[in-house]
Amino acid sequence: MSIRALIRSSPFALGLLAAACGGGYGSDPQPTPAIAIQVNPTALTLQPGQRGDITIVVTRTNYSGSVEFFVEGNAPSGVSASFSQSQLPNGTVTTTMRLTAAATAPAGAGTVILRARGSRVADQTATILVTIAATGSSDL
Repeated sequence: MSIRALIRSSPFALGLLAAACGGGYGSDPQPTPAIAIQVNPTALTLQPGQRGDITIVVTRTNYSGSVEFFVEGNAPSGVSASFSQSQLPNGTVTTTMRLTAAATAPAGAGTVILRARGSRVADQTATILVTIAATGSSDL
C-alpha cells in the first residue's frame, strides 16, 4: 500500500505520519505566561513617624493581564503599607509601596512580604526587611 493510499484510508495514519515528521494537529504549544517582580531597596530602616518608599518593577512574559499587589508577613508593630497603584494594568511596569512607621512604633524588626498576583500566572513574592530604629538612633 502506498503512503497516499494509507493516508486516505486512515486518519490515524495521518496523525502518525505528522508526528513522525515533527508536526501534529494544531499549532505548537504556547509559551507559559509568567510574571516576575523586583523590589528596591530590599531592606529599610525607619524612625518612628518616618516613611520610606520601595520601588516595585514587574516583568511580564507572555502575559498581558493586570498584576495586583498584596502585603503579607510579620512587619514590625506600628508599620503600615500603601501603594501608589495596587493594581498595574498591562503596559504599566512600576509602582511604589510606601511603608510608614507610626510615631509610637516600638523599635524592632520584621519582614514585609509583597505578593504579586495575576490571572492564570503563578504568584510571585519579594521579601523586604523592615527595621524600626530606637528613638534617637542615627544609623540612617
